[in-house]
Amino acid sequence: MLFIGTTISGILTLSQLIFGSSIYKLLGSSFGQGIDFNVIGTINGLALFYAAVLAVQIGALLSPRAMYGRAIRIAILGSSLVLFANILVINFATSWIALLVGGVFFLGLMLKNAEANFVGAGGNTAIPIHERLGWRYPLVLAFIALAMFMYIGKRSIITLSLPAEASPSFSTTLAIGKSVMGESMRTAFLGSGPGTFGLDWNRYKGAEINRTIFWNVRFNQG
Repeated sequence: MLFIGTTISGILTLSQLIFGSSIYKLLGSSFGQGIDFNVIGTINGLALFYAAVLAVQIGALLSPRAMYGRAIRIAILGSSLVLFANILVINFATSWIALLVGGVFFLGLMLKNAEANFVGAGGNTAIPIHERLGWRYPLVLAFIALAMFMYIGKRSIITLSLPAEASPSFSTTLAIGKSVMGESMRTAFLGSGPGTFGLDWNRYKGAEINRTIFWNVRFNQG
């Protein structure tokens, strides 16, 4: 259900960004007029969400074929391509960092599993590691290289006319989270609830924020 819902959202977002018209305005509401409107949050937050789901999908695609049927693997591959196209078009730097970290993690996990399976099977020590991993090895390496290139090069596929987006710094976001987790044992494990960062921001933002131009801005995500 997560993959299906995210894929539908990805198709709608991609069509909005490419054709420059919001599909949500067909609902007749004024809040969905912009091409950056989506069901997650800001457009950069959406790119991060897509990157997280894409990492899970890549993990499923790299898993042994016996775990999934052919139809399911094709569906996951199609969904992955939709999400990757969105990330490529939005081109948010932090989403490339997330994919780069995920790619390095997958590579390390694959090498570890290949070595463990090799030792357990007691096979020929002359078999190169790339032959043991098959097509997964060059795929992950290409994925890592692309994420590094997009992050370092900061190249955009298309030019988007999106509104400027501001968000709290990483250290400020961590400080808000630390304050929330310090409320009780429940919030330490479960947080304050979905979609409540704006409330947490108003409660725990530092006093120095009131001396900036963002003194009256409510940030709904870190």
